[in-house]
Amino acid sequence: MKNFLKWPGSKKWLTEKYSFLFPEEFNNYHEPFLGGGSVFFFLKPSKEVYLYDVNKKLLEVYKAVKNDPSIIKKLYAKHSKLHSKEYYYETRACIPSRLNERAARFLYLNRACFNGIYRENREGKFNVPIGLRDGKLNNVSIELLDLDRASKSLKGANLICGSYELAFKNIKKNDFVYLDPPYVLKDNREKFNEYSKKRFTWKDQVKLADLILKASKKGAKVMLSNVNSPQIKDLFSGSDFEIIEISRRSSIAALSKHRKNYEELILKNF
Repeated sequence: MKNFLKWPGSKKWLTEKYSFLFPEEFNNYHEPFLGGGSVFFFLKPSKEVYLYDVNKKLLEVYKAVKNDPSIIKKLYAKHSKLHSKEYYYETRACIPSRLNERAARFLYLNRACFNGIYRENREGKFNVPIGLRDGKLNNVSIELLDLDRASKSLKGANLICGSYELAFKNIKKNDFVYLDPPYVLKDNREKFNEYSKKRFTWKDQVKLADLILKASKKGAKVMLSNVNSPQIKDLFSGSDFEIIEISRRSSIAALSKHRKNYEELILKNF
């Protein structure tokens, strides 16, 4: 299915090129950094599903799509019809009071902004400029959003707004945990890290690694995507995690000629 959200660091490429890396069988599914949800929608877990993200506004979109995709499509269609540079900045500046209206606004800004980047300032306000492709406004057609299928996939999912630590309280033996945290190294300047006003830091990377190793000892199947760096490898030195180097193409640069292949790491214990 199509991703109804564009998201920095989307793992759609991972599910398409490296689907064989994911486990074929597992019990419950846990994803502490939901983002665009590419892995969840690809796996279509059949048992209990726990999806987490620290971004409250993002989780509101998932909940709205889960509960009533038809109303979200109607509200989004209004944004799509009125799309212009002036309308984009007017919409970006105004936050509706109703959840469904906020969700439709979020989806519109997500499609209309520069490269689908989600970035907040220190006050928690979305501040990404409008997107242009070859000098023209982005396509924000409703046909780009597969909301009905997304809603069906989300029906049985537990959507939880909160930090990654919460996810590890529910993990049990033979559960599968997929993690795609912000790619942060010790100097905290390596990767884009402004998805919400709460920043993910190197201390969080260290804490996350510790929680992952503890979950592994419980018998959970764990898979982690991260930046290819000796710093990340050192966090799992001496563990039973396999470290796999893979390539992806960057999709953040404004011009396609500036987009390059980057090495990433997959760490998994199964």
